Amino acid sequence: FIKHFHWPEGSAVVTNNYRTLHGRASVPPEMARTMAFGYLNKILVENRYRLLKQNQAEKANPSMDNRWLTRVPNQVLQRMTLPSE
Repeated sequence: FIKHFHWPEGSAVVTNNYRTLHGRASVPPEMARTMAFGYLNKILVENRYRLLKQNQAEKANPSMDNRWLTRVPNQVLQRMTLPSE
């Protein structure tokens, strides 16, 4: 299974290394591949994701401020920020 993506120059790709296979396609000779690696604790990523979701929910409904949103469980916050169909 191979999936090809077009990423503009300067893009960053974040993956969960526990779930990512380590195969990569070859790069044309005239193109350079630069890969930089870093590690974050899972809790840091989860907290940042939650903060971004809280900000998204607050923008969608300004009457809900961070004092209220901080107490909302993650699953509820996730549903609050889903795009409406």
